[in-house]
Amino acid sequence: MAEWKLKEEQEIAERKRQEEIELRKLEYKERKRKDEMEFELQKIRIGAEGRTLNSNSVANQNVNSTQIKPKLEIHHLMQKFNSDENDISLYLIMFERLAKQAEIL
Repeated sequence: MAEWKLKEEQEIAERKRQEEIELRKLEYKERKRKDEMEFELQKIRIGAEGRTLNSNSVANQNVNSTQIKPKLEIHHLMQKFNSDENDISLYLIMFERLAKQAEIL
C-alpha cells in the first residue's frame, strides 16, 4: 500500500513536471512568435522609411535638376550674323528657338 501511494505521488509529480515543461514550451513559442512579428514590423517600418527617403531624394533631385542647368553659351550654338547674306528677322527667330530649347527664355 505504501509503495502504491509512493508510486502515485511520483506519477503526479511527473505529470506536474511534464505540464510545466509543456507550459514553458508554449511560452517560448509565443515569445518567439511575438519577437518574429516585431522583427517583421521593424522591417516594414524601415522599408517604408527607405521608400520615403528615396522618394524625397528623387523629388529633391528633380527640384535640383530643374534649378541647376548646365551652362550653355548660345553663341556656340548660333552662327554669326552676316548682314550681307542673312535676314535679321530669320536670324532672330532662330535665336528665339535656340534660346527656348536651351531654356534661357
